[in-house]
Amino acid sequence: EMQTRAIILASLANQLDTTVDELKEQVKAAEEVNPMLGLRGCRLGITRPSIIEMQTRAIIEAALNVIDSGIDAKADIMLPLVGK
Repeated sequence: EMQTRAIILASLANQLDTTVDELKEQVKAAEEVNPMLGLRGCRLGITRPSIIEMQTRAIIEAALNVIDSGIDAKADIMLPLVGK
């Protein structure tokens, strides 16, 4: 399991053009003591747009891969409604 985790981290770091150590630091920096009071939803998207881009890309790529295999997939992406 640890070897699998190391392979996944190395692959992700490579895709993000960073090192495993830098990736771990970014994850550690994003930790919150109480996530209910921290960054969520639209606020997270505003302060860290790369996360929204990564998640959106992953959803679309996964749906396209499934469609290529002959399954009729329809991906849903929910957006938070924000008002003043």
